[in-house]
Amino acid sequence: MDRIYELAQGLGKLYDKKVNGFFIGKAVLNIYYAYEKNTATIKSEVTKDGQLYKRCSVYIVDNNKKCISCDITLIRPRNSSKVKDDYVSMENKKQLLAKVSYKEVEEFINITGDKNTLHDKGHLIVPGMILLNYIDKFLKGMKIEFSRLEVRFLRPVYVNEEISINIESDTISITSINKIVIKGVFK
Repeated sequence: MDRIYELAQGLGKLYDKKVNGFFIGKAVLNIYYAYEKNTATIKSEVTKDGQLYKRCSVYIVDNNKKCISCDITLIRPRNSSKVKDDYVSMENKKQLLAKVSYKEVEEFINITGDKNTLHDKGHLIVPGMILLNYIDKFLKGMKIEFSRLEVRFLRPVYVNEEISINIESDTISITSINKIVIKGVFK
């Protein structure tokens, strides 16, 4: 199982009535140490509550050391008419094209326990952790080592929309239908 999916298992435990219906607004992934899957444990907690947002932390611990963590700000969906459309040109960029299927979302939900109603058959919104996993795999495939990845989720991605992961220097973005849906930096 991919490390992002392992983290998402901890996040899935947080999905109850308190965080149901929230989008990931921002995620910060930190990688500190390698860990052994058979001895590591996953921990998660809601670190701050609010009416419009929640802050959650999920991390993997091995030998009493935090090995990998993801701090997530969940936000209530906002009025999409207020979101500025950032159209992009794909020329001269390193990129990966992909399409997230409903089957992949369903498998993710079964693995992680993420029962957020935003991802059910009626909404078909791709979980943010799946997109974070695509970024992680893409950077690994490009042999780009990083210890920190900070991304902002600007708008939802729907099942079967084609996405493109783009890298310029230390900046990464995901586009869908020629609009930026995720922007971030890695170190």
